[in-house]
Amino acid sequence: MVSRTRLIVIVAVGLGLFLLFIGAAFINAGHTVYVNPTAEQTANNANLVAVWGPTFMALGLFLLVGGLLFGAAGLEDLDLFVRLFMMILAFVAVLLILASPATFFP
Repeated sequence: MVSRTRLIVIVAVGLGLFLLFIGAAFINAGHTVYVNPTAEQTANNANLVAVWGPTFMALGLFLLVGGLLFGAAGLEDLDLFVRLFMMILAFVAVLLILASPATFFP
């Protein structure tokens, strides 16, 4: 049986990656070019690119980094090197955010 802590870590990391995917899809869909755009299509595209995409990506990054850090701190039955690897992954994710925030938040 899976412990609650392990299940929380799996759900947080999985949901974080899924929300990153959804946010990137929203931003990509917002860059759709119409032949004769109406005002409503232009406003919807601007909302997808400027509001919904970054919101989902920020929540996804929070869940991903938080799940990795919670897993490294809370799963004490794991091997030391697995916990260290989770800390390194969280650190690299934070460095990617700090090095190029325009990649995640256009």
